[in-house]
Amino acid sequence: MNTNCLHPERSRTLAFLYLFIGGIAAWTLLMPWVPAITRASMRRFHLVTPSFALWAIAQPMPSMYSFANTFDVRTSAPVDYEMMVVDTAYAGVRHPDCLHREYVNHYPSQVVTFGEVRLGLCRPGEPRWVVTSSTYRGQRLIVVTEVTPAVDRFEVRRRELDMP
Repeated sequence: MNTNCLHPERSRTLAFLYLFIGGIAAWTLLMPWVPAITRASMRRFHLVTPSFALWAIAQPMPSMYSFANTFDVRTSAPVDYEMMVVDTAYAGVRHPDCLHREYVNHYPSQVVTFGEVRLGLCRPGEPRWVVTSSTYRGQRLIVVTEVTPAVDRFEVRRRELDMP
């Protein structure tokens, strides 16, 4: 009796599992050298992937604690692009309209979606602009989110700024 043989169904399942684990390992190992993988990981953190399906597929990938994730809550829309870049780089320069600034481990967009800061973002009718930024090995992704609270909901508009 040969006990080393697996049933064909188990073999396919095991092969799929190894392929899945190998894909996650490859994604993680290649991220420092492949800008497209880095960009996709950052976009996942900011909830700006092109589709829900791509976002869902990327969820098994490990959260990258090596990203520098920040967010600012502002009372006015960022106008000066260069000032926003310096401002989000935490170089000691703070925009006068910045109400709150913080580093976060991952998912900087949680400020708008379900973070504790969301509760204090603003009063109904007073919009705020949340500028979230992730940086990794010379790449940066900045997302500006306009949040306008209504009585029972938030209206959210986003724009993504690609950085070199």
